Parts: sequence; structure tokens; C-alpha cells
Amino acid sequence: MTNNLRAFFIALLIVATGTVAEMTSRTTASGLSADFMSPTQSALNEVPDFYAEGTSGSYSLKISPKGGYLKSSGPTITFMPWSYVSTQWSIGIVYIIFLVNVTETDFYVGFLYLTNSSTPFFLRTFEYEGARINTLTFNGVQYVFARSVATESIMIPKLNLYPRAQSSNTLSAIGPELYVNGNYGKIINGSTSLNVFPIRNQYFEGASDYNELWSLLTDNNGNYFFSILYMPNNDPNHVIMEHQLRLNDYKKLGGRTFDVKWSNGPFQNRLTVKMPVSEATIKVDGFQIETDSKGTVSIYVPDGTNTVEVPDEIAVGADMKLLFSSWDKYASGNPLDIDIESALYLTANYNIQYQLTIESEYGEAHGRGWYAEGANVTFSVQDTVTADNETRRIFDHWAGDVNSTVSSGWVIMDSPKDLIAVWETQFRVKLQLSGVPPNSSATIVVNDQPLRVEESKPSALWIDSNSQLMLQVQSTHIQGNYETYSFGEMRVGDQLIQPPIAVTGPITVMIVYSARPKIQSAMDLSANPDTVVSGYPLSIRGSLKPRVVSSTVSLTYSVDNVTWQPLVDVTTDTNGGFSYTWTPDRGGMYYVKGSWSGDADHTPASTLISVRVQEVALPDLRISDDLAGLLKNLEAKASSLPIVSGLSEFAASLLLLGSILAVLLFPGGPPIVGYIIGSVIVGFVYIFPISAIVLSVRAVKSRRAPSAVWLTPLAITWVVALAILMSNGAFLVAPVALIEASTILLLATNALFVPLVLSVLLARAVAR
Repeated sequence: MTNNLRAFFIALLIVATGTVAEMTSRTTASGLSADFMSPTQSALNEVPDFYAEGTSGSYSLKISPKGGYLKSSGPTITFMPWSYVSTQWSIGIVYIIFLVNVTETDFYVGFLYLTNSSTPFFLRTFEYEGARINTLTFNGVQYVFARSVATESIMIPKLNLYPRAQSSNTLSAIGPELYVNGNYGKIINGSTSLNVFPIRNQYFEGASDYNELWSLLTDNNGNYFFSILYMPNNDPNHVIMEHQLRLNDYKKLGGRTFDVKWSNGPFQNRLTVKMPVSEATIKVDGFQIETDSKGTVSIYVPDGTNTVEVPDEIAVGADMKLLFSSWDKYASGNPLDIDIESALYLTANYNIQYQLTIESEYGEAHGRGWYAEGANVTFSVQDTVTADNETRRIFDHWAGDVNSTVSSGWVIMDSPKDLIAVWETQFRVKLQLSGVPPNSSATIVVNDQPLRVEESKPSALWIDSNSQLMLQVQSTHIQGNYETYSFGEMRVGDQLIQPPIAVTGPITVMIVYSARPKIQSAMDLSANPDTVVSGYPLSIRGSLKPRVVSSTVSLTYSVDNVTWQPLVDVTTDTNGGFSYTWTPDRGGMYYVKGSWSGDADHTPASTLISVRVQEVALPDLRISDDLAGLLKNLEAKASSLPIVSGLSEFAASLLLLGSILAVLLFPGGPPIVGYIIGSVIVGFVYIFPISAIVLSVRAVKSRRAPSAVWLTPLAITWVVALAILMSNGAFLVAPVALIEASTILLLATNALFVPLVLSVLLARAVAR
């Protein structure tokens, strides 16, 4: 290389490093993506609008922002621009355009130097395979315009590069996010780590020069990156990463600055750290390293003071941990700052701690926590925990790693310990006298133990949850001044009870005495209406006599008067009355019963009523098979016409409405009643509007009222059909066909006659 050319490339280095201030400000961590899937199209990058074309011996070059090629006697290399830098030289502004070419197993990086003049321009290329550098001087044309344009998007093959070092690297660096030594390196980018493969070194001796480590970076997701690590001679504590390119899609990425110690030469001192567990993370000068399966890690470090840090605490399962204690013969501080001038072996010592877990659903447990191995630890809980809701818990025993019925104790922490406090629940039961004279008392036997209960205050006792409480009244009679009070019953709330009593919560048992017989009570109950259509509500009302306020009446129902189902519990009002709205969903005969259990002064009462629920549907007129077939054929032919089909469906709904009205107006009536009502509704919907308009218009035009004589055949047909239906079985026995024909004639004439009569009357009124 000539002295002039060498001076040119030194100037090139100055150009590249002249953007250091810009580089150090661009310390984004988002430049290296860990979730990239190899696309088929390249990214779009911004470059100056330029054009270069020329020859250099057997080489020819033609390139622009849309891409270009380098031809020679060998294979043609297609290049795409992806970045640039510019600087001011003595000859003017120099633009350095970065180029790239990627194949499935190889890639080229090119640097094109343009001065936008008639002087020769240069191209420097680097090939990954073999780490070959080629520098060419071209004669031709070159243009750089003062505007930026986007590069073209091209197809890129799926990469399958074989990552490996391509040079014998001597630049070394160590810091929290970067480690490089020889041909091994790693970058930590958040939760992502990138492998560093040195592919070219450039060293410079100037005090302000920047040494260069060209690198291939890879992640675990199939991504490949080209980048240059700059190590400034005047700053041994920083490394700048710039000119990053994701080779998978030609995406230009941002730069960043690492806080590291670096040197021009390999690290010679091997540091080995031994941990008590595998897969632990240690830090050497901030760089994180995972131990191997034996708990050991080795790393080469520079001469001088290095910082080694291990975790202060290591979890070994959920209830065991290790706490750092010392470094063998070295100081016990962590992190450890230590001078390393040769190979060094460090052992991190840890003490074991076990967790004492105490599970207690109630109260406050004492003693839980972490303890050193072999410690003697005391523990305890309260004997009794009482709540405000007349409930308390009694300590019963310890379960788990200690079996004891005493609420306090001690345990040796030779392993993790888990203690469970087991509690028993008790409820407060109060016994209270009712209906007795003042200052009297009674003896009650509670679970075979006699208890004296005073009238002036309840007697309270604690009973285990879900146990049986047996009560027996010994004082069945209490003598007063003028009356004798006899024990009558026991009640909890308004419920009459019989021992034994299942204790499932706090209760007050009223022991009721009476000096006189209870008043006979009665109940009234009714349903309105007592016949209803399914799906329609009915009102059930009743009252207690004598009047009892705010008491519970149970309503039940049955379909056979044998098996009863609960309906609802209602509360009596200030008049002793109650009501409930019920909507039966099925037809049939229902029996509804009202029941009251009575109270201290009244006897129980109950009563029973019946309710008929009608199912609503078009009734079966029992038409013979021949006539039914004929009607079905007629219906099928009529339904084939869309308009007729819709009209027939609407007519059927009107007939169903007639059946509902028949059930409500004439309960228990024959099915023909529903058809008669329904046919009248059909006549008014389908016949009356037409006949009324036609007859009224004719009456207006002719100026005379229409005659009703032509309705006589309809009336006669209606009367004859009705007479046959009414007399069948009484005065004559008509054939089935005659009865069926009479039914159809009655419905048809009924649907025509009534609306036609009203239409005639309306036309006569109009004619006046």
C-alpha cells in the first residue's frame, strides 16, 4: 500500500471516529431484537441520494440507493446501501456509504468513499468467509445530492451462517454488559444475550485513535448482526458499539456505549469461583456468569483490581436458603475487591437457614421465620380466640412436624419445619325462660349436667360446633302467687324445636311456660282467579285469626294432594294477612296449602284450596280421516302461496286467541266455544274491513241502503249447523260426516255472518 493510500485510510478512521459524540449519545438498548423471525423482504433505510459508476482494472462498479453491483472476472456481487457517515477533509466533504450483500452462508460489508468530484473514488469490501479485505480505486463518475432517500426493499434468503471468529483478536473488555477476550465474547442486552464473534481487528497507536473490533453477533432466535466495537485509546473505561446491521433483513440499528475496562491484549489471569450450588449467578466487574453443574465458573480477567460479587442469599427450595458468610482466607465483604496478578481460586462460603412456617387460621402465631441451622426456636399461639359474633375457637393440637396438645413449645431447626395449629369452633348457647313470673328460676339438664336458669337473665354456655345439645326441663311446673305456670315447649326464634338440637351457630333457646291454654288459631286462604290459563299469574291471599303480626306462613303445592313441594314463605302484615302472586307454567289441578306453626300463645293453623290451570291450544274437533286429508291437501296448496301462507298463520293465531278468551270467559266449556269466538275475530280482521268498505261505497253511489235479504242463506246455514250440533245425541244421532260438516259450516258462516251484518248496518247508516 502506498503512503498516500495509507494516509487515506487513516483519514477514513478519523471520519468513522469523528461521529463518536453522536455514537455515545445513541445508547439505546432497543437496537438488538430478540424476537425477530427472518423475513423475505429487506428493511428500508435512509441514505443520501447518490450515484457512482466506474472501473478499476477488471472491476466495474455501478451503485445508487436502489442498489448496485461489483463485477469482475469472478462472481458478481450485488450490494445494497444501509447507512452512511460524512466528514470534512482538506479536499472537501467525504461521504462514506455503507454497503451490504448477504447470501445464505456468507456476507460482504462494503465502504464506498465519495467526494462528489471528478477525482477517483474508493471501495473497500470485507468478506466474512476467509475474512478477506479488498480495496479498489475507481475512475468514473460520482454524485452525492443534498437530500435523503429510502433504500429499496429486496428479497433476502433465509440465513444459515456458520458463526465463528475470523481473526485472532487481542482486544479485551469486561463490564456489566460486555465481555470480550480472545475469540470469545458476549453482550447482555436486558433479558437477551448476544454471542460475539471477532471477524477483524484494526489497531491504531495515536492517543486519540479508536481501535476497532469488527464482530458478527448472534442470538438464540436465528438473528445475525454486523457491528463494530470502538475502543478509544484515551478512554480505557468505555467501549462504543456502532454501525449495527441486522443481516437477516438489512435493518439498521442504533448504537450504544458500554461501561467496561478494556485493553489491547488478552486477559491472562484466570479467575475461578466455587459456589455451593449449581446454576448460580456471579458478577465479575459487573459481568454476569452462570456456574456449571458443579457450582464452578472460570473467567479470564485483566491485571489489577477486580470486583467479584456473589448473591448474598440463595434460595434452595421454598423453605431453605443460603446466606453468604466469607471468602475463605480473604475478607468477608461482598462484593470483594481484590488485586489479581495471576490465576486465582475463590470459594464463596454460605450458612444454611431453614424456615419455620406456622399456619394458624385464628389468633396470632409467634415464632415463624428464618433460623440458622441447629437453632432452638420457641413457638406459640393463644389458647382461646373469641369473636364478637358469639363464636370462639379453642386450640386443640399441633399438626405437621410437631405433635402436641400444648399451645406453646420449641423445636430444633435441623430441617425446614411446618407447624399447623388445629382449632375447634364453639358457639354460645343461651337458655332463657319465657312466660314465667318475675324472679323465678328453673332447673334444666344440659347434656346430663343440671343447670339453674334464672328468669332475670339468660344462662350462657359454650357448645362445640355441630354437636348435639340435649335439653331436659326438670322444673315442669313453676308456682306463682295466683297461677301455676306449666312448661309448654322450646323455641329457637319462631321455630318450635325438640331436643336434641344440632348446634351450627349461636342460638338462644326459649323455654316457654304458660299459665293458660293457647288460643285456637285459624287461617283463611283463597286464590283469585281459581281457574287460570298456564303462564298467567294468580293471586293467593290469606290471613291468620286471631291476627298475628310478622309471623311466617309456609305455602306449598301438590298435584296429587299427597306429595307437597315448597312454594314460598310469606310474612304476615299488621293485619295478620299475607299474599303471593304465583304463575303456574303447566296445566292441571293444583292443591295449595297454607301452614303456620303457631307461637307461644296460639295453636298451629293450616288450610287447603284447589286451583285449576288450563293449557291453551287449538282444540281437536275430531275430524274423520277422509275429511282431514281433504282439509290438509287444501291447506298445503294454499300454503304454497307466500301471501296465503302468511294469512293462514295469522288466522291460526286469532283462533288460538279465541280459545284463550273461551277458557277465561267460559271455564270448562266445550272446545267449539273457542272456535266460535276465534272465527268471529277472524271475520272482523279479514271480512269486515272489505265488506264494510264495499257496501258503504255502493250505498253512497246508489244512494240507497243495501238489502239484507241475501244474508238469509248464511243465517239459515248457521242456524241449521248449530241445531244439528246441539241436538246430536238428544233428538237424533247424526252421522260423523254430517257432524263434521256442520262444525265447519258453523265456523265458516260464523266468520262471515257477524261482520257482514255489521257491514250492512254501517252501509245503511252511510246511505242516510
